[in-house]
Amino acid sequence: HRNVLKGFYSVFKAADRHLQFVLLTGVTKFSQVSVFSGFNQPDDISMSMDYESLCGITQEELDRYFAEPVARMATDYRCTAEEMRQRLKLQYDGYHFSDRLTDIYNPFSLLNAFSKRRIYDYWFSSGTPTYLVRLLTHFSENMNELTGKYYRPEEFIDYKADVEQPLPMIYQSGYLTIKDYDMDFNTFLLDFPNNEVKNGFLTVLATSYLKPSEETGGWIREVVRTLRAGNPEKLCTLFTSFLAGIPYTMRRKEDEAER
Repeated sequence: HRNVLKGFYSVFKAADRHLQFVLLTGVTKFSQVSVFSGFNQPDDISMSMDYESLCGITQEELDRYFAEPVARMATDYRCTAEEMRQRLKLQYDGYHFSDRLTDIYNPFSLLNAFSKRRIYDYWFSSGTPTYLVRLLTHFSENMNELTGKYYRPEEFIDYKADVEQPLPMIYQSGYLTIKDYDMDFNTFLLDFPNNEVKNGFLTVLATSYLKPSEETGGWIREVVRTLRAGNPEKLCTLFTSFLAGIPYTMRRKEDEAER
């Protein structure tokens, strides 16, 4: 695959005098040493402050251009426009592409939400990360040990298709994003960008790893309804039945990851 791409990109070098502007985009970066040696080195703008909002929607743009669809959704959800903005922010905002940490909304999900006037996991549902799940099966750390940690840029920016280091692929595919920057150590905090990605990714991981025999969403919804109704007796029954279904042998062992 690299040789095919190298032949494709090398055409740019020969056509240099005819080109004024070329933008290469994709899901992930390739190692520039091997792929891009066929033509002059491109300017990597992946972490540039000048272009951090190029492919998304900022909070300012949302407030300026989308006040009307936000108001329509607020009417549908029977809430205020401010509450609707907060729900949209938790679901689709949270991406950052430089140490300036400008909030970026996922445009695909946000525009779908405005079009259909419903909050769903539009981007995540457009394709499941089966390759990433396969990568993580070879990875020694658990997902909660991978997220919420500070990393040096070279640990997640440089692309390497390495089963021992899935972080670059997970970050560049959009399932993790920058959440904070420590200037003293030049390290970045990586975590899930928003609820859409977090819930969707963890659901896929749980389904792949745990292979549950039954769906628990109905039980969770019943618990929430019982709490809202203020029925402690029914709540006790629900939890008793849930806990009774857990085998006593399911305990963590020293040599077994998250049994």
